[in-house]
Amino acid sequence: MQLSKREHIALELLKTKNFSTKKSFKLADEFSISSLDVDHPISEDCDLKKIWQWADEFNIPESEIPRNKDQLLSMSHLQILRDYDGNSRCLTYLPEAIGILVNLKQIHLLNHELTKLPDSIGNLKKLMFISVDRNNLTELPDSICKLRKLQVLTATRNSLIKLPNEIGSLMSLQLIELAGNKLNKLPSSITHLTELEILDIRWNRLTELPDTIGQLSELQELHIEENFLTNLPDSIGELSYLEEIHFDNNHITRVPEGICNLKRINTLVLDNSIFENSSNSVKGFLNGIESFEKKL
Repeated sequence: MQLSKREHIALELLKTKNFSTKKSFKLADEFSISSLDVDHPISEDCDLKKIWQWADEFNIPESEIPRNKDQLLSMSHLQILRDYDGNSRCLTYLPEAIGILVNLKQIHLLNHELTKLPDSIGNLKKLMFISVDRNNLTELPDSICKLRKLQVLTATRNSLIKLPNEIGSLMSLQLIELAGNKLNKLPSSITHLTELEILDIRWNRLTELPDTIGQLSELQELHIEENFLTNLPDSIGELSYLEEIHFDNNHITRVPEGICNLKRINTLVLDNSIFENSSNSVKGFLNGIESFEKKL
């Protein structure tokens, strides 16, 4: 029978006859733990090599991915511009090893062909800004919900069909832009984002909004046009800081009375048919909005 590393160390210590069985195994455990600490730099170096190999594969210049260890590990911004002039630099994946770049605060990866983000992105605890517009993402990893400092998330013009259920854990989020995806439902936890100021989910396939959307207490701008919504939740009238809302080109038939509570609203766009089906009190309120547009 093959002995484990721990058992082998303990056996060698017992052979010296200087240690009891209990003491031998205790020392073996301590040695194993210290070995893990020694191995950590080796693992880090392996991840660095994987990042450099990935950078070489896509002809990413040193100005964007430094080939120096200290410079790479101290990076705060990751921005890789797509090269349209001949050199193939259209990214199709991000390596899992990217998770060792723990000093990153911003990620900008626009106009590539990424189909997913690595789970290790959840290790980047300092991230405040992620922009992955115009890729081929179908979902965001659940691990992204660990980024408690994240303030801006933009992933427009991808192919997202759902969002992580725990997206409401991103308590620092102030802006979400997900226009031009394939979302048909929002997680209920999204209404926990009490710091959110702008929510742009136009050009999706949404059929409903969470009933508790009124909990987005800091929301100032809401874009939900070009979806398949049939109604607006009554709680929308609780968005006391809302200044701008667009909900044209849906299947909404009426405007809830609660919308008259939106005292800060200065821009509202809807379909003319919705206006005609609304109550006189709602019509009067809408006509008093500074920038009110009825689309045919």
